[in-house]
Amino acid sequence: MIPFGTIDKRKTGASSLGYVRLLLALVFALSQTSAAEQQDNRYQVNQAKGIDQRINYRSLEKFGPWDDRNYNITSSDLNFLPPQDARMRSQLPAFFRIELRKKWPHLMQSGPAQYPRAALQMFHRKYGGLMRNGAIESDRRVLARRRALSRRMAIQNNKEVQLNEIEGANEISVEINPTNPTHAIAGANNYGGQEMYYSTDGGANWIIQGELPDTCCDPSIDFSSDGTIAYVAALSGDIGVSTWRSFDGGQTWVDRVYLTESGSDKEFIHVDKSPQSPFQDNVYLTYHNGNIMQFARSTDNGLSYDIQEFPEAPRGIGSDITTDAAGNIYHFYAAFGVWGMADESIVLLKSLDGGETFESPATVAETNGEFDFPIPAQETRGALIYAAADADQSGGSYDGSIYVSWTDTYDVETDDPETNHTQIKVAYSRDGGDTWNISIPHPVEDVETVDRFHQWLTVDEYGNVHVVYYDTQHSESRKDVDFYYSMSADGAVNWSTPERITSETSANLTDLQEFGDYNGLSVVGDNIVSAWTDNRAGPPNAKDVYADDKVNDGATPGFLQSASSTNQFVCAPNDLEPIEISIWSIMSFDNPVTLDFSDLPGGFSGGFNNYSVTPASPENTATAQVSVSTISGGEYSFGITGTATGANEKSTIINVTVFDSIPKGTASLLDPTDGSTNIWTAPRLTWTEVPDALSYTIEIDDDADFGSIDFTLSTTETSVMPDSSLVAEQQYYWRVLPTNTCGTGPVSESSSFTTGLYRSPFMDIPNDGNSAFDTFVIETSGQFANGYPHQIADLNLMIQATHTWVGDLAFDLVHEDSGTTVSLMHSYWDPNAPIDVDDCGGKNIYATLDDDASTSVKDACYQSEDPADPAIFGSLSPYEELSAFNGEVFSGTWRLDVTDFYPFADEGTLVQWGLVPTFGGADDDSDGDGVADISDFCPGTKIPESVPTKGRLGKKKWALTEAGNLDFVQGAPQTNHSFNTIDTAGCSCEQIVEEAGYSTNYLKRGCPTSKMKKWASTHHVLSGQDSDNDGVDDAIDFCPDTVIPESVPTKTFGKNRWALTEAGNFSFIQAPPQSGSRHTFTTADTAGCSCEQIVEESGYSTNYLKRGCPTSKIKKWARKH
Repeated sequence: MIPFGTIDKRKTGASSLGYVRLLLALVFALSQTSAAEQQDNRYQVNQAKGIDQRINYRSLEKFGPWDDRNYNITSSDLNFLPPQDARMRSQLPAFFRIELRKKWPHLMQSGPAQYPRAALQMFHRKYGGLMRNGAIESDRRVLARRRALSRRMAIQNNKEVQLNEIEGANEISVEINPTNPTHAIAGANNYGGQEMYYSTDGGANWIIQGELPDTCCDPSIDFSSDGTIAYVAALSGDIGVSTWRSFDGGQTWVDRVYLTESGSDKEFIHVDKSPQSPFQDNVYLTYHNGNIMQFARSTDNGLSYDIQEFPEAPRGIGSDITTDAAGNIYHFYAAFGVWGMADESIVLLKSLDGGETFESPATVAETNGEFDFPIPAQETRGALIYAAADADQSGGSYDGSIYVSWTDTYDVETDDPETNHTQIKVAYSRDGGDTWNISIPHPVEDVETVDRFHQWLTVDEYGNVHVVYYDTQHSESRKDVDFYYSMSADGAVNWSTPERITSETSANLTDLQEFGDYNGLSVVGDNIVSAWTDNRAGPPNAKDVYADDKVNDGATPGFLQSASSTNQFVCAPNDLEPIEISIWSIMSFDNPVTLDFSDLPGGFSGGFNNYSVTPASPENTATAQVSVSTISGGEYSFGITGTATGANEKSTIINVTVFDSIPKGTASLLDPTDGSTNIWTAPRLTWTEVPDALSYTIEIDDDADFGSIDFTLSTTETSVMPDSSLVAEQQYYWRVLPTNTCGTGPVSESSSFTTGLYRSPFMDIPNDGNSAFDTFVIETSGQFANGYPHQIADLNLMIQATHTWVGDLAFDLVHEDSGTTVSLMHSYWDPNAPIDVDDCGGKNIYATLDDDASTSVKDACYQSEDPADPAIFGSLSPYEELSAFNGEVFSGTWRLDVTDFYPFADEGTLVQWGLVPTFGGADDDSDGDGVADISDFCPGTKIPESVPTKGRLGKKKWALTEAGNLDFVQGAPQTNHSFNTIDTAGCSCEQIVEEAGYSTNYLKRGCPTSKMKKWASTHHVLSGQDSDNDGVDDAIDFCPDTVIPESVPTKTFGKNRWALTEAGNFSFIQAPPQSGSRHTFTTADTAGCSCEQIVEESGYSTNYLKRGCPTSKIKKWARKH
């Protein structure tokens, strides 16, 4: 096979300048086209295009990004998706999820990793990308065919070299020939398939070999023990596993073997190279099928494989294999629980017989994270937890040690990228995997501000352990990354000062693949080659793969150096915290190391308690003490260097922020604004940044003089939220004090705010299927000044809750004193939920529930790229109307119930909630129509009204024509009827026409008697009371003192007879055989009367009391009342 691209960093002189300009022009043109395509990504889901109108096609976006091919989904297709499928973070559109489920029924039905990580690449390879508005967005297949036009020159930075020519390569693996360190092979994902590269000068320059046919991704490379055979594995076809061999250092690939046809993921290859092993040159592969771990073995140099699986082992993903000198196999992977039903951990499967049999699974360590988790630099795809392992076969001090590394969260995993913080962990075992210890190969004091992830680990032939990883320390937002390297010469107990490999920071990637899942590292002899996905040409997305070759300090006798307290703050003049320098020996090197300062800034001075340190293992140490004189504040740095005869110089950088005074400025308070009212009882307080402030102290008090401060808060940010509740309906004052290492700066002016009727319980929402509730007792707010109880005319509810899947939650508001309950939000997973409730997969709620809102809470599910944006947000109407509380006395006990109907999955907290009432009482009549606001069907009535619009009232027509007169006036000749605003529930003729939908012709001459009677019969001024609890307001209750159940029947129920026989049920019950079952009657139909009362009021025969009321009598009564 002829290589079609060569990258040589020594051949980029002026003679190629014209060619470079031409290529840059072509790349620019293509980038402009791509940008234009990206800007045209606006789309709308057109329900009419769907082939099955029983489906709400817009709702399919909960499974993943919209794709027009979703229009071909039918209701039966949706049955292939398990109930919790929408919870998967995988960015696959619904139609492709269904396609995969049909093809691979073995995929898990629950848990965090149901789809292969490579499914997204498979989607792009097969379909090119998302189809919207009938067109493919940035078709990957077209981009792959444009290779000839879009080749780019390599970008050379120090020793870094770009391997790919077409933009978009990622997830790179690299391996050096074990017998010839000048030869190396690498592979990466790219749009056309898995692209292979090779180097003949130790990684200084690379040649593009080409793409392996019918492949997509996850390259993995190794060599035979004598270096004559190179092996590569790849995902191919419908995500199957294939291997190839090369006999010419990766220039050509032959002998393809298909291990699986489809449905596999995350394969890695390993060759047993130990001359002491009885299984030398066995080839091993690990991968998973539906998260069941698989192991493949070849005993004939990769020509054929036998496969076994581990269905009884914990499910997982992200595996690696290593072997020790005796040929024992160590098969590691990251296992995950199924949404809290099992432990997450790094698992070891060990074989002592070359893979014939394996011991029972053993736990190396539990993990905080599960499968993957979002962080700012990997907010969409998530940082994957995977194993990278190796073994020490050096014959040295740590011979036989087994190592495995992984990325993990520092604390419990969340769905919020901002709250996840990552570390690299390295576990080491000196007893064949029976026991384990863990170290961290990078600083840990900055874990809250720096993420490290996507590590790789290897052990060289001298026993040194090497690790590379992404690091965000040069990005305040934690979104941008650099590539770092660290080494241990004492069996992973201690680590060298991390070394930055990249000379330029990579900008955050915004495509769905982002930085992929892993990076590459290989060490042979004195040569270290590392490889990674890079976006230095961004933002937004200019993705490439890079490699770097550096000298292995562990290949020759020498020393390693590291230091503590490398980032410090100091108030000048003062001393820095003592800096401890550790010196380790490599290969028993014991020449003294001389310590000194380099580039010490003016005003800095210092010394060491021991200027000469002998390298050792364990390490020897010295302490540096540095003083800072009176100098200007600012950022400073210096180096601590170690030099020794016969070894390379080492240097550790110390960064110092110097303050020369307390903060001089004062904070300006921004929110809540001074004098604000109706503020949360756990408000978010914000203010302006003060120069030279390291942190802020916030004081809150109900006394304007801050005589006895109620709350004191501290933060390094310019906003803070109390973690406990302030008192409701209380005026508070707050102020901010800036601080740094020199002390506290001037206090800000104070500002006041008054809390509303809120509570801030910070209550955990149970995720075990049980309900929780929070109660709010309203006392003083429930009375007018004259002692008359406040009655509710309108009620809104505000709610703030954190939750990682709000569609799980249902909320009910209960007024315990009246027994009224309103369903505010339904959960899609509630078996009794209405059918029109969708599952909202977003996070968090910050909403005002208001009957008058234009958008219903059932239609609200805001999806934003910003994790701070709540899914349920703004002013929304509740599922049931809060007007059910209108007319009730506001005081008493209110209860907010919350239930998570999808147990053992997502978690959350009810942060705060509150009531916003509008009061009305018996004397409140805002429009002066004689009807209290709480019972006024037509607020805003005007008297006189504009009717009649054509001069005088028509014959026998009615309208409110006289100012101050609440009686309707009738046009001559007059009848013996009369109507007033009490009869019409506060409505004028004009309002009756509008509300009832009558002909507007009535406005010309007035409302006819028939329309007035009809309106008055159905609209009544209610009292808001139901004294006998029969479901009928006292104002229209024809039969007060109704008892339910009533005493009828006094004998036995007669056939088809009716009575109120069930306590709490306002519906009449009919006796069998219910031949009149087409009828139904309630107390609303009978004006609050029972069968017994109907008999008494109508003078019917008391015999009806024995057997119940006949249908004919009930109907007759209902027509009249």
